[in-house]
Amino acid sequence: MSQTTFMTSTPHNARHRVLVVAQGNATRFPGKHFSPINGEPLLQRTMRLCRAFTSSEIIVIGWDTDPFKSLKTPLHTLSNPGHGLLDGIWAARSLWEDYTTLLLGDVVFSTAALQQCLHPREFAFFGRIGPSTYTSSPWGELFALSMGPRAQQLVIETIRDPEVRQKREGRLWGLFDVLGPQAQWFSIDDWTDDVDTPDELTSIQRLSDLIHKDDPGAPIQ
Repeated sequence: MSQTTFMTSTPHNARHRVLVVAQGNATRFPGKHFSPINGEPLLQRTMRLCRAFTSSEIIVIGWDTDPFKSLKTPLHTLSNPGHGLLDGIWAARSLWEDYTTLLLGDVVFSTAALQQCLHPREFAFFGRIGPSTYTSSPWGELFALSMGPRAQQLVIETIRDPEVRQKREGRLWGLFDVLGPQAQWFSIDDWTDDVDTPDELTSIQRLSDLIHKDDPGAPIQ
């Protein structure tokens, strides 16, 4: 890596689990979770970096099909993934540990951003409020959520109602709208971004040299 890295640790005697949420149907961009980032499938890249930065268990929430099964990592499929991210988070609550980090599976993380997201916190959202200065994205994005015991109970109480989960099409912003004032906010203002559409992928791929400089240890494809 081009910068100092560290392994995350949990509070004493607490367990931490990382859930990479990729169960969405991706109707706007089928297959986006395996889009090539400098020749490496996006989700595979995220898993590789997670293993470098945390000793916690990492589980992908996805589909019991290829290419998910080729990730060689614990895979959890949902009997009812729902119609949005909040439905998926709700359905996966049995997987939550004392501290749980939820990473969005369609995000291309910088190494610094991913390390920040993986550090267990009681309640925190990670994202960008406004347009990106690096990619073509004209709006803010949320990339991850960290929850400790008290926050998990608060989230369960908030999204228990299916109507609440469907606000703003079930996106993580819907949860942030309700609980954001009670959580920490960590701003990620580098080139980290998601790839909801082919155009957004193209915008990220234009940053190939910057991504390689940030992560020179990536496998040569």
